[in-house]
Amino acid sequence: PIVTVSIPHQTETYSADQLAKAAKSAGCTQVMMAASLQEAAHQLAHRQDGVLLVTGSLFLAGEVLKNHA
Repeated sequence: PIVTVSIPHQTETYSADQLAKAAKSAGCTQVMMAASLQEAAHQLAHRQDGVLLVTGSLFLAGEVLKNHA
């Protein structure tokens, strides 16, 4: 599945909703939104096929590393 999340404290980015709509329009069928990085990680943690892939922004990658390193 794809879990979209907005980048915390960044205003010039796509929202989780916009990213989810883009993923669905590209043909992805398992798309979910999360309110935070922690929620996104939690949604994937219990899945045996869950993979966390951070793309699109060094700001988002920095937030992930700050909270999960």
